[in-house]
Amino acid sequence: MSTVLKRFEIWVLLALVVAALWWALSLDPTDPATGLVDSTTPVGAADSTTDGQATAEDTATALLQVQSIAVDALDSGSVLEVTLLGRSGTDSAVELTADTIELLNSAGDQINRFFLPFDQPPSLDATEPSLVVLRYWLPEPSDVLWLTYRDQTLKVEPPSA
Repeated sequence: MSTVLKRFEIWVLLALVVAALWWALSLDPTDPATGLVDSTTPVGAADSTTDGQATAEDTATALLQVQSIAVDALDSGSVLEVTLLGRSGTDSAVELTADTIELLNSAGDQINRFFLPFDQPPSLDATEPSLVVLRYWLPEPSDVLWLTYRDQTLKVEPPSA
């Protein structure tokens, strides 16, 4: 053990580990510059207010809240990734398939889901809030999309690529 601590590389590695730990623990999760999202504050909201911001009442009664939106541009289109926080609103868990949740463009056309071969369909728990990720294939860029689940419609505005 004593020969290990005499090596210069070990001390450099230990210093790097300590510096990385100090930096990670000193990040403020509420600071927007860190890129961390506070899960208690929804990014998107139900389209029930005039300025597009959710009120406390909307947030409490909404089944779903948009947590984040990301677009991954590819050669022939893009993949829209929508992260939602919500519950099923029923007595049991609900799988989010094309029959239960849909994404529409401004013309009212349904947007197709983008799926990975071995991924299970995401589901919403009945009692506890669930964090789910939905992926959609966008053949062309869209400014505004509408996500519909049960009686709730959410406005989804993809970020500019």
